[in-house]
Amino acid sequence: MQDRFKEIVDSLASPGDEGEDKVTALRQAIEEHVTPGMTLHIAGEPSAALRQLLRLFWKRDARFTVVSGSLSRPYGTGLVRFGLASKVITSAQENPYGPSTCPDGLASVSCFGRTVKVENWSLYSVEQRLMAGAMGLAFMPTLSIAGSDMALENADSFRVISDPFDTGRQQAVVKALVPDISFVHGCVADRYGNTILPLPCANLLWGPRASRNGVIVTVEKVVSTDFIRHHAALVKLPGYLVRAVCEVPLGAHPAGMVNQYVEAINGYEADWEFVASHDRVAPDRAALEEWVSEWVLGCPSQDEYLTKLGRDRIRHLEQAARPDAWRENLAVAARAVEKGSRYTADEMMLIAAAREIKDRVPRSGYRTILSGAGTAGFAAWLAYHWLRREGYGIDLLWGLGRAGWLPLPGQTNPVGVFDSLSSKMLTDTAEIYGVMVGGQGARCMSVLGVLQIDRFGNINNSRVGWRSLGSGGSGDAINASETLVIVKHSPERVVDRVGYVTCRGDRVKTLVTSLGVFRKIDGEEEFTLTACMPDSRSTTPEKRIREIVEACPWDLKTAAEVEEVPPPTPEELLWLRLLDPAGALTGP
Repeated sequence: MQDRFKEIVDSLASPGDEGEDKVTALRQAIEEHVTPGMTLHIAGEPSAALRQLLRLFWKRDARFTVVSGSLSRPYGTGLVRFGLASKVITSAQENPYGPSTCPDGLASVSCFGRTVKVENWSLYSVEQRLMAGAMGLAFMPTLSIAGSDMALENADSFRVISDPFDTGRQQAVVKALVPDISFVHGCVADRYGNTILPLPCANLLWGPRASRNGVIVTVEKVVSTDFIRHHAALVKLPGYLVRAVCEVPLGAHPAGMVNQYVEAINGYEADWEFVASHDRVAPDRAALEEWVSEWVLGCPSQDEYLTKLGRDRIRHLEQAARPDAWRENLAVAARAVEKGSRYTADEMMLIAAAREIKDRVPRSGYRTILSGAGTAGFAAWLAYHWLRREGYGIDLLWGLGRAGWLPLPGQTNPVGVFDSLSSKMLTDTAEIYGVMVGGQGARCMSVLGVLQIDRFGNINNSRVGWRSLGSGGSGDAINASETLVIVKHSPERVVDRVGYVTCRGDRVKTLVTSLGVFRKIDGEEEFTLTACMPDSRSTTPEKRIREIVEACPWDLKTAAEVEEVPPPTPEELLWLRLLDPAGALTGP
């Protein structure tokens, strides 16, 4: 009996075999689990897996349906541009080619002579469809995309029904989505598939959980199950969901990856220069195929890919992901500060928008501001710092899972790894949009940059002329208590009526353009001009008001007294240039 007791104790101290060993080579995993015609879910940036898909199915009739919250460059869009995908379900396509119309009414993109059908959803509504699939439900209620053209286009998967618990109320619902298999890149996993993902989790969770044939996981490192047990709170993919575990260092490149709680790996920043090298050749088919031959077909393994990148480049990306790396960019910021008091129209627009946010937030009692990267982001970050200096507690939200993050000076790209390291909370897309932006008790103001806006505040972020981008998170951000929109004023962007409604305009209360400030006064549906921007030409405010009225393609209302926006103060310019030292958004 004592021997048996000791045997049991020893087995508890060292559990040994935990099930099926799923570690395999990436090529083998895809050959075994992926066949033409499948619906593939792409979670985040599993770049190494996408390169292997491109190699294995190059010039084959793959006919994949690709599901992704956002299909990014260069490898996600590569599935589309080189004929592996026949259909895409997404919220955003980083594709420089314009939309057309297919006979069945689905939007499509034309890529080098191929037509690919596109279902256009918002970021969170894609996640909600996958969430329903993961939970075994037929559908999921949603607050997103109702009243938009996306709802009309996707009528087979979107309905407005009577609330069974309140017959006087209507409720929008989306149909469950169940992919065949999912790809995700994680930080670490054990041999049995228990996986720790990078933070924030963004849109990495629900697609893998919904896929009927499980997940192919690539990771920076395979670790012991004891390591997984010691970090159990970070495990988001349990092993039973995983079909294969593939150790692929730097497997997210050129995207960045960080999880500061996983000491077994080095984080790394996104390689923006690498993406730019792709973008420079992207419009030309021959040049792009040469790029693919060099970086995809010409690097059959991850080891060869990393050798081609070079150790110095990899070390630079790892160094850029250190918590204090932002300080090294302060020299760039210092040079930007030396520009003096002269300012551009874009700088004036951003500062005017930041002032509006700073005034509106305390007056309405908002506790969070949602913004993405780009123009809207800079205005929100400015307002955040100004409110913080005045002692008003406010948290910034980012749709891919950051809350309470700190925008620091000297950054050379709009949203970097450090923003995760400085956050108060790291979560996923569903919690940001479903709870913090549009949920019960949310007190959030959204700040959006747009492709196009009309007199009623309706937003088109999907299809403008040759650009077909997709809703992204704008279709979900609109569920905040109030939305402020920032856009450069031009006939193509400020219009009488948008050609495609990505977001309804009823919660868009303020519009700031490069010409002036427009507000909806006393609950009116249309914007009224309330302020004009200063002008370096020294023209009178009256003349500038006439120019703004003439620039709007509708009978623009003007306030009884149209104010002139005060020029930027030296302090305001200092803050703006510290946050945008390279002049990415505020240059000439």
